[in-house]
This record gives sequence, C-alpha cells and structure tokens, in this order.
Amino acid sequence: MEIINNTQQGYIQIIAAFFGAFFAFCFFILGETIISSLRKKKKVIAELERIEEYIALQIYFLEINIKNYEVIMKGFKLKPISICLNQLYFFPIEEFIYQKISNFKVSENILKFIIKLRLFNTNVMTFNRYLKIHSDLSKDTMLKRAEQDFLKTARENVDKIRNETSEFLTNMKKAREDISPLIAEIRLTLKLIRSFFWIRWYFLLKTKLDPEYRKKKIQELIKE
Repeated sequence: MEIINNTQQGYIQIIAAFFGAFFAFCFFILGETIISSLRKKKKVIAELERIEEYIALQIYFLEINIKNYEVIMKGFKLKPISICLNQLYFFPIEEFIYQKISNFKVSENILKFIIKLRLFNTNVMTFNRYLKIHSDLSKDTMLKRAEQDFLKTARENVDKIRNETSEFLTNMKKAREDISPLIAEIRLTLKLIRSFFWIRWYFLLKTKLDPEYRKKKIQELIKE
C-alpha cells in the first residue's frame, strides 16, 4: 500500500512538474509575443510621425515654388526679354520603409503623395531648363542689341513656357490643399494605433456600417 502511495505521489510530482514547465513556457511565449508586438507598434508610430513631419515640410516647398512660378511668369509677361535669376526648387525626397505601415489604409495616400512629389521634381527640372534657355537667348540678344528683332520670338517662348507648365502650377496648388487631409488621416491612424483594441474594433465596425465615418473623423481633425 505504501508503495502504491509513493508511486501516485511520484506521478503527481511528474505531472505537476510538466504542467509547471508547460505554463511557464506558455507565459514566456506570451510575454515575448507582447514585447514583440509593442516593439513593432513603437516602430510603426515612429515611422508615421516621421512621415507626418516630412509631409508638413512640403508646405514650405510648395509655397515657395508656387510663389516663384507666379513671380517669374509675371516678370516675363511685363518684360519678355529678360534674364531670370530666380528658379524653382526641388522637393526633398526621403525613402520610407513602407512595409511597416502597409497594413494601414493611410499608406496608400502617403505613397501617392510621394510619387506626386517625384513627378513634381521632373516638372521643376523642365521648368528650370526652359528658364535657362530663355535667359541665355535674352542675354545674347541684349549683348547684340537686337531686342526688337527678338521680341516676337521672346513672347512666343514665354507663351510656350506658360502653356506647357500651367498644369504643373495647378497640380502644386492641389497638392498644397491635399496636405491637411493627409496629415489629419495620419493623425487619425496614430490615434487608433495608440488606443485600446476595443476602440479600434468600434472604429472598424462604424466604418463598415457607415462608409463616410472615416472621412467625418478626418474632417474633425482638420478643423482642430
């Protein structure tokens, strides 16, 4: 009888040790998963904050280029034969790790905006090249004192520059208007990431029930 009791106690100890090790392993895995999730969350937040600052910076370059464009074209209209010392500036392009934010809806609009900036840089290069060619021709004309002979050609050149780059000006103005909604969308995404899961779940449910709900929340952030 004593042997049986000892055997039972031995089994109990083995089972207890097994379950103790098993639960310890489960808690270890759970802890590592939570830590890994928090690290990933911090990286996503840091990346979105960096992108938000970067996009906000583009307001400065858009304002400068819109103003410079209008000043340059106004100057050419008043004086077609002239040397332009002004120019447009290239938009700074940064490389972001889009994989970190690819699961979020805002990533699509961020990517579209940065692609737009890349296209703008092509337009800036074209516009500045037109300016240089026109300025060089004006300089040669003034040195030869042949302004009257070149006046008609100069006006045609100015009209060509305006016609071929006017859409660029329109697109820059549109991009300037798009920045506030995009920043608001990034801030909404950051707010959801930092919130508890049931708040995110409620937001997703409301979005499913009301397709305009997300836009309404973005508009609220724009007005803040």
